[in-house]
Amino acid sequence: MCLRRPADNRCCCGLLHVTTGTLIIAVMVICFHGLAFARQMHGSNIDNVSGTALSSAMHFFNLIAGIMAVIGVKRHKPKLLIPLLVIMILYIVCLIFVIIITLLGFRSKEIINSLQRAKLLSRHDTGNTARKHRLLKMA
Repeated sequence: MCLRRPADNRCCCGLLHVTTGTLIIAVMVICFHGLAFARQMHGSNIDNVSGTALSSAMHFFNLIAGIMAVIGVKRHKPKLLIPLLVIMILYIVCLIFVIIITLLGFRSKEIINSLQRAKLLSRHDTGNTARKHRLLKMA
């Protein structure tokens, strides 16, 4: 493996070398998830045990992935960067999913109105209200 830093392996418009950028991202991940994990352990809410366990596990695995990335950069072992890359890809996929769901949520009223205009959905067929209307007619 090449131990030199070739000039063509630069990111951020040539401002940073890739290893420096990786170290910055890994240290930020370690700091954020380390603090979040510590906060989760000391200030946990007893009412939501499953959410606390899931959140703690997420922070712990992100912390381990960040530490592995720093070790991988320092020891020139690129395979140790894979867990952090996988986590970052999952973050991006989840973020795109949340953006799509949010945009659809803002447009849901428009979608319902267009379906009502097309006679595909009756005016009273919106979940519980349709059931209430049927019960009132029966009584």
